Amino acid sequence: MNKKVLLIHRIFFAINLLIWAGCLIYYISKLGSLPDEIGIHFGGNGDFDVVASKAYGFYPHIIGGIITLGLAVAFHIIPKKSSGLKMRGRGEEIFRAEVMFTLDVLHMMCLLLFAFWTRSVSLQVGLPIHTVGNVLSVFLLLIAAGIAAQVVTYIVLREKKKEAKDTMLTHRLSRLIAWLVTFGSVWMLLEVYPRLPGDEKLYFDPDYYGLAYYANLDRYLDRRYLFIPLVAGVVLLIIIEIISVRAVKAEKRSLVRYTDDLRVFTGLFFFFSNMTLCLESKIKPGFLGFFAVLYTIATILFLVRRKKEKTNI
Repeated sequence: MNKKVLLIHRIFFAINLLIWAGCLIYYISKLGSLPDEIGIHFGGNGDFDVVASKAYGFYPHIIGGIITLGLAVAFHIIPKKSSGLKMRGRGEEIFRAEVMFTLDVLHMMCLLLFAFWTRSVSLQVGLPIHTVGNVLSVFLLLIAAGIAAQVVTYIVLREKKKEAKDTMLTHRLSRLIAWLVTFGSVWMLLEVYPRLPGDEKLYFDPDYYGLAYYANLDRYLDRRYLFIPLVAGVVLLIIIEIISVRAVKAEKRSLVRYTDDLRVFTGLFFFFSNMTLCLESKIKPGFLGFFAVLYTIATILFLVRRKKEKTNI
């Protein structure tokens, strides 16, 4: 792998390692001044809703250490091992670099969230929910961009000699990714649903029972409405799946690739949308615009491929 890419990655990893170590040292420095029982968990408004032994304050540092160790192993393997995807030129190298930087961003996002948690627990002050939400939104967009870059790199630079075989590999991978993230959306909503609304004060208020906060509308509405985007995503994936199966049978490769792109983008779009709704945060215009660009690029590529396909007949 390119030495400059490795250098940038190592700088990222070093920064992440310093964030983790800094959080651990900071909590240890405050440990003596904390009572035996402290607030360790936050409600939707950022206030503490669970009190327990201060030993639980090490939880994010242990989890952060496990994540860091796991990624260190992954970063040792990724530059040396092939992805198994057949790509021409520098495609393999670019793809692996994109994977590494996406994981770097994911690593930093986790550790920054733990840093916010550590500060609040160490000082026994509320969690700045708005700031944390904005940080999370930015990093999720960067992660989505990294995943999209990997998909685009493979589509553009894949080896053409075994086109049919590669098309089917991409087809299976897109199906796997789309339905895995959809399953994740279902699990996430079922996990969060009983605890809505997130604000603990309102959660225990009978007037708010069965409601959820919809940030884009700035209103509390029936929490069952959260199932609407989830059902819409599943229905769209099923429709895309039907079109895809028929395209495979008809050997319309351009349409197969198009449905593969739509399947992945749709799965990711509804996953991040559902996660934002479950966090009772706003779905921002930049997020919608990003996926609109992805869908537009996929459509343009489909039209170009279909034209070439018709020309070759």
